[in-house]
Amino acid sequence: MKPLQVLLYPFSLLYGLGLVVRNGLYDLGWMASRRAALPTVVVGNLSVGGSGKTPMVEWLCARLSVPCKPAVLSRGYGRKTEGFLWVRPGMPSSDTGDEPLQIARKYGQVPVAVCEDRLAGIDRIAAERPGINLVLLDDAYQHRKLKADVYVLLTEYGLTWADDYLLPAGRLRDLRAQRRRAAAVVVTKCPGHLSPEAQSAYRQRLKLSPGQALFFSSLTYERAQHVAGPAATLQAGDAITAFAGIARPDAFQAHLASAYVLKKFKTFADHRPFTPDQLQRLADDCVTFAGPAGKMVCTEKDAVRIGHLTASVEWKIPLFCIPVGTTFLHGQDPVSLITGRLGNGK
Repeated sequence: MKPLQVLLYPFSLLYGLGLVVRNGLYDLGWMASRRAALPTVVVGNLSVGGSGKTPMVEWLCARLSVPCKPAVLSRGYGRKTEGFLWVRPGMPSSDTGDEPLQIARKYGQVPVAVCEDRLAGIDRIAAERPGINLVLLDDAYQHRKLKADVYVLLTEYGLTWADDYLLPAGRLRDLRAQRRRAAAVVVTKCPGHLSPEAQSAYRQRLKLSPGQALFFSSLTYERAQHVAGPAATLQAGDAITAFAGIARPDAFQAHLASAYVLKKFKTFADHRPFTPDQLQRLADDCVTFAGPAGKMVCTEKDAVRIGHLTASVEWKIPLFCIPVGTTFLHGQDPVSLITGRLGNGK
Protein backbone atom coordinates (compact mmCIF):
# COMPACT_ATOMS: atom_id res chain seq x y z
CA MET A 1 0.00 0.00 0.00
CA LYS A 2 1.34 3.42 -0.97
CA PRO A 3 1.77 6.18 1.66
CA LEU A 4 -1.25 8.14 0.44
CA GLN A 5 -3.36 5.00 0.52
CA VAL A 6 -2.30 4.40 4.12
CA LEU A 7 -3.52 7.90 5.02
CA LEU A 8 -6.83 7.35 3.24
CA TYR A 9 -7.42 3.82 4.50
CA PRO A 10 -9.36 4.86 7.67
CA PHE A 11 -11.87 6.62 5.40
CA SER A 12 -12.11 3.43 3.34
CA LEU A 13 -13.03 1.55 6.51
CA LEU A 14 -15.83 4.02 7.20
CA TYR A 15 -17.03 3.77 3.63
CA GLY A 16 -16.92 -0.03 3.89
CA LEU A 17 -18.98 0.06 7.07
CA GLY A 18 -21.66 2.01 5.24
CA LEU A 19 -21.65 -0.58 2.45
CA VAL A 20 -21.96 -3.43 4.93
CA VAL A 21 -25.02 -1.82 6.48
CA ARG A 22 -26.64 -0.96 3.13
CA ASN A 23 -26.07 -4.35 1.52
CA GLY A 24 -27.07 -6.11 4.71
CA LEU A 25 -30.42 -4.33 4.79
CA TYR A 26 -31.11 -5.47 1.23
CA ASP A 27 -29.88 -9.01 1.86
CA LEU A 28 -32.14 -9.33 4.92
CA GLY A 29 -35.12 -7.92 3.07
CA TRP A 30 -35.42 -4.87 5.31
CA MET A 31 -34.97 -2.68 2.24
CA ALA A 32 -37.18 -3.55 -0.71
CA SER A 33 -35.70 -5.23 -3.79
CA ARG A 34 -37.88 -6.63 -6.56
CA ARG A 35 -37.79 -8.02 -10.06
CA ALA A 36 -38.71 -5.74 -12.95
CA ALA A 37 -41.61 -5.84 -15.38
CA LEU A 38 -39.29 -7.39 -18.01
CA PRO A 39 -36.40 -9.88 -17.83
CA THR A 40 -33.18 -8.04 -17.01
CA VAL A 41 -29.43 -8.49 -17.46
CA VAL A 42 -27.18 -6.17 -15.45
CA VAL A 43 -23.64 -5.42 -16.62
CA GLY A 44 -21.56 -3.84 -13.87
CA ASN A 45 -18.43 -3.88 -11.77
CA LEU A 46 -17.22 -3.36 -8.22
CA SER A 47 -14.85 -0.50 -9.10
CA VAL A 48 -15.15 2.98 -10.55
CA GLY A 49 -14.79 3.29 -14.33
CA GLY A 50 -12.59 1.75 -16.93
CA SER A 51 -13.54 -1.94 -16.88
CA GLY A 52 -15.23 -1.96 -20.29
CA LYS A 53 -18.93 -1.98 -19.38
CA THR A 54 -20.16 -0.12 -22.46
CA PRO A 55 -18.27 -2.33 -24.99
CA MET A 56 -19.72 -5.32 -23.14
CA VAL A 57 -23.27 -3.95 -23.38
CA GLU A 58 -22.71 -3.28 -27.08
CA TRP A 59 -21.47 -6.83 -27.58
CA LEU A 60 -24.58 -8.18 -25.83
CA CYS A 61 -26.78 -5.94 -27.99
CA ALA A 62 -25.33 -7.56 -31.09
CA ARG A 63 -25.39 -11.13 -29.80
CA LEU A 64 -28.77 -11.10 -28.03
CA SER A 65 -30.76 -9.29 -30.72
CA VAL A 66 -31.55 -12.79 -31.99
CA PRO A 67 -33.50 -14.53 -30.47
CA CYS A 68 -34.34 -11.71 -28.03
CA LYS A 69 -35.63 -8.19 -28.64
CA PRO A 70 -33.54 -6.18 -26.17
CA ALA A 71 -33.59 -2.58 -25.04
CA VAL A 72 -30.80 -0.81 -23.16
CA LEU A 73 -31.38 1.22 -20.01
CA SER A 74 -28.73 3.44 -18.44
CA ARG A 75 -28.62 6.11 -15.79
CA GLY A 76 -27.17 8.49 -18.36
CA TYR A 77 -24.24 9.69 -16.27
CA GLY A 78 -23.41 13.37 -16.80
CA ARG A 79 -26.62 14.35 -18.55
CA LYS A 80 -28.38 17.60 -17.72
CA THR A 81 -31.87 16.14 -18.02
CA GLU A 82 -33.78 14.18 -15.39
CA GLY A 83 -36.24 11.32 -15.35
CA PHE A 84 -37.06 8.92 -18.17
CA LEU A 85 -35.94 9.75 -21.69
CA TRP A 86 -35.76 7.80 -24.94
CA VAL A 87 -32.36 8.29 -26.56
CA ARG A 88 -32.37 9.24 -30.24
CA PRO A 89 -29.16 9.31 -32.35
CA GLY A 90 -29.50 13.01 -33.17
CA MET A 91 -29.70 14.19 -29.56
CA PRO A 92 -26.86 16.08 -27.85
CA SER A 93 -24.93 14.01 -25.32
CA SER A 94 -25.73 16.62 -22.65
CA ASP A 95 -29.34 15.39 -22.76
CA THR A 96 -28.58 11.68 -22.72
CA GLY A 97 -25.09 10.99 -21.41
CA ASP A 98 -22.33 9.98 -23.82
CA GLU A 99 -22.46 6.19 -23.47
CA PRO A 100 -26.23 5.73 -24.06
CA LEU A 101 -25.98 8.01 -27.10
CA GLN A 102 -23.05 6.00 -28.43
CA ILE A 103 -25.07 2.77 -28.15
CA ALA A 104 -28.11 4.36 -29.80
CA ARG A 105 -26.01 5.50 -32.76
CA LYS A 106 -24.37 2.10 -33.24
CA TYR A 107 -27.45 -0.09 -32.75
CA GLY A 108 -30.37 1.80 -34.18
CA GLN A 109 -32.59 -1.28 -34.01
CA VAL A 110 -32.12 -1.52 -30.22
CA PRO A 111 -34.15 1.03 -28.22
CA VAL A 112 -32.06 2.93 -25.66
CA ALA A 113 -33.43 4.86 -22.68
CA VAL A 114 -32.05 6.65 -19.65
CA CYS A 115 -33.58 6.86 -16.18
CA GLU A 116 -32.13 7.20 -12.69
CA ASP A 117 -34.78 4.85 -11.26
CA ARG A 118 -34.14 1.61 -13.12
CA LEU A 119 -37.40 -0.05 -12.04
CA ALA A 120 -39.46 2.94 -13.15
CA GLY A 121 -37.48 3.03 -16.39
CA ILE A 122 -38.20 -0.62 -17.13
CA ASP A 123 -41.89 -0.04 -16.40
CA ARG A 124 -41.89 2.70 -19.05
CA ILE A 125 -40.09 0.51 -21.57
CA ALA A 126 -42.59 -2.31 -21.02
CA ALA A 127 -45.55 0.07 -21.40
CA GLU A 128 -44.30 1.96 -24.46
CA ARG A 129 -42.43 -0.78 -26.37
CA PRO A 130 -44.55 -3.95 -26.04
CA GLY A 131 -42.28 -5.93 -28.36
CA ILE A 132 -39.28 -5.70 -26.00
CA ASN A 133 -38.62 -8.90 -24.04
CA LEU A 134 -35.23 -8.14 -22.42
CA VAL A 135 -33.59 -5.09 -20.86
CA LEU A 136 -29.80 -4.73 -20.69
CA LEU A 137 -28.75 -2.42 -17.88
CA ASP A 138 -25.45 -0.59 -18.19
CA ASP A 139 -23.78 -0.05 -14.79
CA ALA A 140 -26.57 -1.06 -12.39
CA TYR A 141 -24.79 -3.60 -10.18
CA GLN A 142 -25.11 -1.31 -7.16
CA HIS A 143 -28.79 -0.51 -7.88
CA ARG A 144 -30.08 -2.92 -5.23
CA LYS A 145 -33.74 -1.87 -5.59
CA LEU A 146 -33.69 -3.98 -8.73
CA LYS A 147 -33.34 -7.75 -8.42
CA ALA A 148 -31.99 -8.67 -11.84
CA ASP A 149 -32.43 -12.02 -13.55
CA VAL A 150 -28.75 -12.22 -14.53
CA TYR A 151 -25.75 -10.28 -13.23
CA VAL A 152 -22.63 -10.04 -15.42
CA LEU A 153 -19.75 -8.70 -13.33
CA LEU A 154 -16.63 -7.27 -14.96
CA THR A 155 -13.14 -6.92 -13.55
CA GLU A 156 -10.03 -5.67 -15.32
CA TYR A 157 -7.07 -7.89 -16.12
CA GLY A 158 -4.11 -6.88 -13.97
CA LEU A 159 -6.26 -4.78 -11.64
CA THR A 160 -9.00 -7.03 -10.28
CA TRP A 161 -11.01 -6.45 -7.14
CA ALA A 162 -8.62 -8.87 -5.43
CA ASP A 163 -5.81 -6.32 -5.97
CA ASP A 164 -7.70 -3.19 -4.93
CA TYR A 165 -9.06 -1.29 -1.93
CA LEU A 166 -12.30 0.51 -1.20
CA LEU A 167 -12.65 4.19 -1.99
CA PRO A 168 -10.92 6.54 -1.36
CA ALA A 169 -7.75 4.48 -0.80
CA GLY A 170 -8.51 2.43 -3.91
CA ARG A 171 -11.01 2.20 -6.76
CA LEU A 172 -13.54 -0.23 -5.27
CA ARG A 173 -17.01 1.25 -4.83
CA ASP A 174 -18.51 -1.96 -3.49
CA LEU A 175 -17.51 -4.82 -1.24
CA ARG A 176 -15.67 -7.80 -2.70
CA ALA A 177 -18.31 -10.04 -1.14
CA GLN A 178 -20.87 -8.66 -3.60
CA ARG A 179 -19.21 -10.74 -6.32
CA ARG A 180 -21.41 -13.61 -5.10
CA ARG A 181 -24.46 -12.12 -6.83
CA ALA A 182 -22.88 -12.57 -10.28
CA ALA A 183 -23.86 -15.49 -12.49
CA ALA A 184 -21.00 -14.65 -14.85
CA VAL A 185 -17.69 -12.90 -14.19
CA VAL A 186 -15.71 -11.49 -17.13
CA VAL A 187 -12.06 -10.53 -16.85
CA THR A 188 -11.70 -7.74 -19.43
CA LYS A 189 -8.74 -6.22 -21.30
CA CYS A 190 -6.85 -9.52 -21.35
CA PRO A 191 -3.90 -10.26 -23.63
CA GLY A 192 -4.73 -12.39 -26.66
CA HIS A 193 -4.27 -15.76 -24.94
CA LEU A 194 -4.32 -17.12 -21.41
CA SER A 195 -3.10 -20.60 -20.56
CA PRO A 196 -5.42 -23.00 -18.69
CA GLU A 197 -3.15 -22.54 -15.66
CA ALA A 198 -3.56 -18.74 -15.80
CA GLN A 199 -7.33 -19.08 -16.11
CA SER A 200 -7.46 -21.38 -13.10
CA ALA A 201 -5.27 -19.00 -11.11
CA TYR A 202 -7.67 -16.15 -11.84
CA ARG A 203 -10.64 -18.17 -10.57
CA GLN A 204 -8.82 -18.81 -7.31
CA ARG A 205 -7.64 -15.22 -7.06
CA LEU A 206 -11.18 -13.88 -7.49
CA LYS A 207 -12.53 -16.45 -5.00
CA LEU A 208 -15.43 -17.47 -7.20
CA SER A 209 -17.86 -20.18 -6.19
CA PRO A 210 -18.19 -23.35 -8.31
CA GLY A 211 -21.51 -22.13 -9.69
CA GLN A 212 -20.09 -18.89 -11.10
CA ALA A 213 -18.96 -18.93 -14.72
CA LEU A 214 -15.68 -17.20 -15.56
CA PHE A 215 -14.89 -15.72 -18.97
CA PHE A 216 -11.99 -13.76 -20.43
CA SER A 217 -12.22 -10.99 -23.03
CA SER A 218 -10.00 -8.56 -24.90
CA LEU A 219 -10.60 -5.12 -26.35
CA THR A 220 -10.39 -4.87 -30.12
CA TYR A 221 -9.70 -1.60 -31.89
CA GLU A 222 -11.81 -1.33 -35.00
CA ARG A 223 -11.41 0.62 -38.23
CA ALA A 224 -11.01 4.38 -37.75
CA GLN A 225 -14.01 6.53 -38.63
CA HIS A 226 -13.78 10.04 -40.04
CA VAL A 227 -15.45 12.56 -37.72
CA ALA A 228 -14.62 16.05 -39.00
CA GLY A 229 -12.20 18.09 -41.09
CA PRO A 230 -10.82 17.43 -44.58
CA ALA A 231 -11.74 14.10 -46.15
CA ALA A 232 -8.98 11.55 -45.54
CA THR A 233 -8.22 8.06 -44.31
CA LEU A 234 -6.15 7.08 -41.29
CA GLN A 235 -3.34 4.70 -42.15
CA ALA A 236 -0.71 2.84 -40.14
CA GLY A 237 2.36 4.97 -39.57
CA ASP A 238 0.59 8.32 -39.89
CA ALA A 239 1.76 11.14 -37.63
CA ILE A 240 -1.03 11.91 -35.18
CA THR A 241 -1.97 13.70 -32.00
CA ALA A 242 -4.72 12.24 -29.85
CA PHE A 243 -6.93 12.93 -26.87
CA ALA A 244 -9.14 10.83 -24.61
CA GLY A 245 -11.73 11.74 -22.00
CA ILE A 246 -12.27 8.24 -20.64
CA ALA A 247 -11.41 6.33 -17.49
CA ARG A 248 -8.03 4.60 -17.69
CA PRO A 249 -6.92 5.63 -21.21
CA ASP A 250 -3.60 3.74 -21.00
CA ALA A 251 -4.66 0.91 -23.32
CA PHE A 252 -5.94 3.38 -25.94
CA GLN A 253 -2.71 5.34 -25.80
CA ALA A 254 -0.64 2.16 -26.12
CA HIS A 255 -2.63 1.08 -29.17
CA LEU A 256 -2.11 4.45 -30.86
CA ALA A 257 1.61 4.41 -30.08
CA SER A 258 1.95 0.95 -31.65
CA ALA A 259 -0.06 1.68 -34.81
CA TYR A 260 0.85 5.30 -35.56
CA VAL A 261 3.53 7.92 -34.89
CA LEU A 262 2.00 9.46 -31.79
CA LYS A 263 3.31 13.01 -31.32
CA LYS A 264 1.12 14.12 -28.40
CA PHE A 265 -1.53 12.51 -26.20
CA LYS A 266 -3.86 14.66 -24.10
CA THR A 267 -6.11 13.24 -21.37
CA PHE A 268 -9.32 14.64 -19.89
CA ALA A 269 -11.61 13.48 -17.10
CA ASP A 270 -14.10 10.75 -17.96
CA HIS A 271 -17.43 12.11 -19.31
CA ARG A 272 -16.08 15.68 -19.26
CA PRO A 273 -17.82 17.94 -21.81
CA PHE A 274 -15.65 19.86 -24.26
CA THR A 275 -15.85 23.51 -25.26
CA PRO A 276 -15.32 24.88 -28.79
CA ASP A 277 -12.13 26.61 -27.61
CA GLN A 278 -10.71 23.36 -26.24
CA LEU A 279 -11.45 21.55 -29.46
CA GLN A 280 -9.89 24.33 -31.52
CA ARG A 281 -6.71 24.20 -29.40
CA LEU A 282 -6.52 20.43 -29.87
CA ALA A 283 -6.85 20.88 -33.63
CA ASP A 284 -4.18 23.60 -33.66
CA ASP A 285 -1.87 21.42 -31.54
CA CYS A 286 -2.12 18.70 -34.15
CA VAL A 287 -0.67 21.02 -36.79
CA THR A 288 2.05 22.16 -34.37
CA PHE A 289 3.16 18.72 -33.20
CA ALA A 290 2.28 16.43 -36.12
CA GLY A 291 2.71 18.89 -38.98
CA PRO A 292 0.25 20.11 -41.61
CA ALA A 293 -0.17 16.55 -42.89
CA GLY A 294 -0.90 15.26 -39.39
CA LYS A 295 -4.17 13.77 -38.21
CA MET A 296 -6.04 13.86 -34.92
CA VAL A 297 -7.58 10.85 -33.18
CA CYS A 298 -10.00 10.44 -30.28
CA THR A 299 -12.10 7.68 -28.73
CA GLU A 300 -15.59 6.90 -29.95
CA LYS A 301 -17.05 8.23 -26.71
CA ASP A 302 -15.21 11.53 -27.16
CA ALA A 303 -16.55 11.78 -30.71
CA VAL A 304 -20.09 11.43 -29.34
CA ARG A 305 -19.52 14.31 -26.91
CA ILE A 306 -18.00 16.69 -29.44
CA GLY A 307 -20.28 15.95 -32.38
CA HIS A 308 -22.31 19.15 -31.97
CA LEU A 309 -19.12 21.27 -31.74
CA THR A 310 -17.35 20.23 -34.92
CA ALA A 311 -19.03 22.90 -37.05
CA SER A 312 -17.56 25.64 -34.82
CA VAL A 313 -13.93 24.56 -35.36
CA GLU A 314 -11.61 25.66 -38.15
CA TRP A 315 -10.32 22.32 -39.36
CA LYS A 316 -6.95 22.23 -41.08
CA ILE A 317 -6.50 18.55 -40.30
CA PRO A 318 -8.91 15.56 -40.24
CA LEU A 319 -10.30 14.13 -37.00
CA PHE A 320 -10.93 10.40 -36.58
CA CYS A 321 -12.34 8.21 -33.83
CA ILE A 322 -11.47 4.57 -33.23
CA PRO A 323 -14.34 2.39 -31.96
CA VAL A 324 -13.62 -0.33 -29.42
CA GLY A 325 -15.16 -3.79 -29.46
CA THR A 326 -15.08 -6.90 -27.29
CA THR A 327 -13.70 -10.31 -28.20
CA PHE A 328 -14.07 -13.33 -25.93
CA LEU A 329 -11.11 -15.66 -25.64
CA HIS A 330 -10.93 -19.44 -26.01
CA GLY A 331 -14.26 -19.68 -27.86
CA GLN A 332 -16.27 -19.17 -24.68
CA ASP A 333 -18.78 -16.40 -24.02
CA PRO A 334 -21.75 -15.88 -21.67
CA VAL A 335 -24.58 -15.92 -24.23
CA SER A 336 -25.71 -19.50 -23.55
CA LEU A 337 -25.55 -18.91 -19.80
CA ILE A 338 -27.64 -15.74 -20.09
CA THR A 339 -30.30 -17.18 -22.38
CA GLY A 340 -30.43 -20.34 -20.26
CA ARG A 341 -30.99 -18.35 -17.06
CA LEU A 342 -33.67 -16.22 -18.71
CA GLY A 343 -35.38 -19.23 -20.24
CA ASN A 344 -35.40 -21.17 -17.00
CA GLY A 345 -36.48 -18.18 -14.95
CA LYS A 346 -33.70 -18.69 -12.40
